[in-house]
Amino acid sequence: MELDEALARRRSIRKYKRTPIPEDAVLRVLNAAHAGPSGANASPWRYVVVASAEMKRAIRQASEKVDSTWDAGMPQWFQSWLASQGITSDKGFLEDAPYLLVVFSDQTLPYSVESTWVSIGYALLAATQEGLGTLTYTPGDPGFLWTLLNLPERFVPQAILPLGIADEAPDLSRRLKRRLARLETVD
Repeated sequence: MELDEALARRRSIRKYKRTPIPEDAVLRVLNAAHAGPSGANASPWRYVVVASAEMKRAIRQASEKVDSTWDAGMPQWFQSWLASQGITSDKGFLEDAPYLLVVFSDQTLPYSVESTWVSIGYALLAATQEGLGTLTYTPGDPGFLWTLLNLPERFVPQAILPLGIADEAPDLSRRLKRRLARLETVD
């Protein structure tokens, strides 16, 4: 799959088949993520791969708990927007996907957040190229991940990327992005 096609096909997936996926596909996604550029060449990201049903269940339960509280504290317009997008506190995808890639940034390194999100972008495109679905899920208060995954607090949770075979087929035409027809410059 060419880059243009991966860019056009990538969508957030919230429903996964429980079908196992090959470890080599997961490794290709991780290697793509690690190939991302980073400020000062620091590579400040840390990917924790979660495959055990027990750990995925614990992450789901903690996520649903913090998201229910976080969502309830948001302004009404934001709660309405979440509902219009079909985003609820039910995070079944965290158990259904065969793998979770939990992504942290090392705050002791320069440009850690920005660089980590570039790395996540590379992972998303690699997953699409592998024919896998994923999603950048960001819990409202991700602090529970330090305890569950036993990481020091210098690693700041950024996102959880479920990784698996999609059990939904998002309409690719639904979110057409603006395509530029000509270059606009500022003089």
